[in-house]
Amino acid sequence: MGIIEKIKEKKIMAVVRIVDKEKCIDTINALVDGGIEIVEITLENSCTYDVINYFSSNENINVEVAAGGIITTQQAYISSNAGAKLIISPVFQMSLVKFCKGAKLPHITTATTPNEAYQAWKTHIPLIKIYPTGHLGGVEYIQDILRPMPFLNIIANGAIQIEEIPSYLQMGVIACAIGRDFYHNTSSYNEITKRAKKAISLIKQMGN
Repeated sequence: MGIIEKIKEKKIMAVVRIVDKEKCIDTINALVDGGIEIVEITLENSCTYDVINYFSSNENINVEVAAGGIITTQQAYISSNAGAKLIISPVFQMSLVKFCKGAKLPHITTATTPNEAYQAWKTHIPLIKIYPTGHLGGVEYIQDILRPMPFLNIIANGAIQIEEIPSYLQMGVIACAIGRDFYHNTSSYNEITKRAKKAISLIKQMGN
């Protein structure tokens, strides 16, 4: 199963933006212990590539790694060489679209407005992140985008709380990307694992 299909199936991915290498690794391990199987590691510094390589080369850890915050083809190239299975960009630009298509590397772009989302869809990008969803209006904003364009495959991301996941999925998003709510205001990796388990449980309950 490819990473795009896995996102559609699991309906959740974690977004980790942590500068310190060891803390980043420990946080991701805690999320994986809680059942998270797709993690976007946002590019912060050169250590990010080391973290990507750490997880992509460790077959004993059940996680698919995406490289986030990618804005240049060089970053995409280095991330791919480090083992990233997916490139996620905070902007839509044709150079990245062409590079990823040529490299047969899955690519997700980010949009803020309905027009940006539509332009990305026209280039056959499989999933489109709406960011920052929470600050743009939350579930209602997603509804406003999907009402005239229900064909869009959207990932909601940005200031989304774990408890809100069912509301977004019911509104029609393909998945939710949760960042800070997994690990803010805690130094306990057990707590991070607990929050991840809660998110997985909420999604499973929707399938019942």
